[in-house]
Amino acid sequence: MAEPNRPEAPVAVADPAAVQRYAPLIAQAQAADTDFRRVLEEERPALVRGRGAGEGSDAWLAAQVSLSRIETARGPVAKALASLDAARSSLDPQTDTGAMVAIGQAFDTVQRISDGEGAALAQATGR
Repeated sequence: MAEPNRPEAPVAVADPAAVQRYAPLIAQAQAADTDFRRVLEEERPALVRGRGAGEGSDAWLAAQVSLSRIETARGPVAKALASLDAARSSLDPQTDTGAMVAIGQAFDTVQRISDGEGAALAQATGR
């Protein structure tokens, strides 16, 4: 016996007001990513010199300081992700479907930025 035809659930679309509400966090993450990449390039020579250097040597210490600066530069993107995650947690997925779609899209965008930073850092440190 065949299943009866059931109407498909409507596809949820992003609420335009929610898209606008989360747009500044995306813009902040994009600007922070630009800063991160600048810091990464500034610190890359010290990282390269520190590879294989003996622990405690001047080159190793300089690389550790550079790594700290680079990790600090990643902070604003992590903060944007945390803000989006907190906002998402405050929504009711049953009633706030348009906002859930919008925040999901925003979160995914910022997560891609964060993942790109992580990959760039791994490449720069040889990890």
